Amino acid sequence: MSADQPTTIAEPLLTLLKNAGDAIAAGEVPGDLGACIDGLGALPPEAAGLVEAEVASLLGLFGRHAPVRAVNPWTAWLLPPRQRDDIVLLSAQPALAALFLFHRDGYVREAALARLDAALDGPFWVAALARRLNDWVPQVRAAAATAARRAFAKTDPAVLAAAARFLIGRRNAWRRWGAEAAVLDEALGREDVADALAALFEAPGAGAKTAMLRDALRGAAMDRHLLRLARCASLPAVRAEAMRTLLRGRARWPVGYRRTWIDKSHGLWRRTLTFQERPVTRPVALATLAGLAARDRSPQVRRLAAEAAVRHGDALPNLEEVTGLLRADRSRAVREAIAFVDRRRAGPA
Repeated sequence: MSADQPTTIAEPLLTLLKNAGDAIAAGEVPGDLGACIDGLGALPPEAAGLVEAEVASLLGLFGRHAPVRAVNPWTAWLLPPRQRDDIVLLSAQPALAALFLFHRDGYVREAALARLDAALDGPFWVAALARRLNDWVPQVRAAAATAARRAFAKTDPAVLAAAARFLIGRRNAWRRWGAEAAVLDEALGREDVADALAALFEAPGAGAKTAMLRDALRGAAMDRHLLRLARCASLPAVRAEAMRTLLRGRARWPVGYRRTWIDKSHGLWRRTLTFQERPVTRPVALATLAGLAARDRSPQVRRLAAEAAVRHGDALPNLEEVTGLLRADRSRAVREAIAFVDRRRAGPA
């Protein structure tokens, strides 16, 4: 996230939302509805959860639970007054669906999702819709899954990729969703989204890109970008993660935590991160990868070449070349690994 992207609501958007709330309370479509949607869309995707309650408060989107479940405008008279008014207003102006994603009444959120059909205009709205996949109301989650399939299919892959920088990390943090998570996985696993996401990983800039790359490797769409990332990514940590994945021939990503006992008799345990993995096909030979890693300008990546020399030894056709490049490396860890390889090759003294 850049410094000019706030995660809270400020002027003039604050006033726009207040005025929109007054109009909605009066049963009218806000005159500045488009400006409200555009203003929220300018926020970064991670702001979707941070401003949710504030948006609901500014717009007055608080409702009461209905005595019966009815979101059809023809039966809207069965609903409490405020809930009925909001659903009827939504029927008159479907563009309100974007703002009503933040409604505190689940029936109205469900009705809004049923009317959400267009492409999403920015990463913020991708994240806002994705949050409804983890909604606390099961019926809203189901409606969100249907809406997301429609909207994500029409959304620019660059927009999905920009939102993925935040959403990928939430994959294991959100606990309420079940099968709905597959809708987001499918969207972020598209090849065109992977292409745009790889460009973000390759470009300079701060952020937890290494962790994001690990999570992005859940699916195979990112595999064809690994060699380019290993060679050309601006951040050494990204090059190292891509090279590590290729050298070991497996993608590995965290999936949660488990309890590891230290001493059961005393009830001592610690949380241990657990991983899943899948095979990755190398686009070039292992020896070629080791040679590329040995020539990298970062000790993080050169250390991987040294580890490959230790692990594979004489099975690497270019072992002599790799050890020659790294024998006098600036990194002590690299030099010690190559010294171990040399001693092993020399045999007993």
